[in-house]
Amino acid sequence: MMLVSFGNELGGNFDWMGEQIAEFKKKDNRHFYAAGIAHNITLSDDFVEYGGKHQAQNQPGTDWNYTYNYTVPEAHNYDSDFRRKNLPEFTHETGQYIVHPLWSEIDKYKGVLDPLNLKYYRSLAEKNGIANMDEELQRASGQINKNLYKAEIEATLRTPESAGYSLLSMVDYPGQGEALVGWVNPFYENKNFMTPEEFSMFGTHTVPLLRFPKYVWEDGEIFNGDIEIVNYGEKSLQSEVLYQIEEEGKIVYSGKFPSILIPQGKTTSIGQLQYTCQQVDHLGKN
Repeated sequence: MMLVSFGNELGGNFDWMGEQIAEFKKKDNRHFYAAGIAHNITLSDDFVEYGGKHQAQNQPGTDWNYTYNYTVPEAHNYDSDFRRKNLPEFTHETGQYIVHPLWSEIDKYKGVLDPLNLKYYRSLAEKNGIANMDEELQRASGQINKNLYKAEIEATLRTPESAGYSLLSMVDYPGQGEALVGWVNPFYENKNFMTPEEFSMFGTHTVPLLRFPKYVWEDGEIFNGDIEIVNYGEKSLQSEVLYQIEEEGKIVYSGKFPSILIPQGKTTSIGQLQYTCQQVDHLGKN
């Protein structure tokens, strides 16, 4: 089974597209069809991939605000406003968080493309005296990219109404000016801030999730978090669930929940985690 569409962010005659989809289904009903990604919904569509970029059949868009994770105070989800049609709905081009480029990439363009965008940005960096900081800026912006993708993807996975998400790309795309959103550059060279193992901690079919009311906690406060597991793997699971809290590599709290059935195709509530925040000598993270 595949998800099949005429294309991405299309214009055109959607009534005609809907008629064509109806004909496609008669010839091959193995797949899910949609007229367009991030655009109008026809009566023949089997799924929706949107993102609040427009309105579809006079239905308000989900209005994804990709800057929301810069300021959101809690481990949120989109339960209240996700789906607008009685169809499976995917998040469109999740994230798109920008990573600073390396100027050494410029000399690697040997074909018909000339990276004028990167040359322009390098000239601005030179003008402002920071051209020698590209590696440091890529490392810092890459960590922000990783943290925000993790927050956004996990928010989508915590949303039962969600059918999933799409990403603009894992690789930078220079064909439309630039889209410096990848974990690898256009030459598929790792930018060294996200490993496959790190991405698979949250970007895979079975993911542990945690709901909690805020990110910053003070000494003596009781941290309350609801543990969930989303399982879109091949089969249901039966397992104990272990958890632990670490501070600077040291385990300060741990526990486990008894064996529980984690059905395939849904999010399962595991239980609540409570921990009294201990006094620390300096600011840090767990």
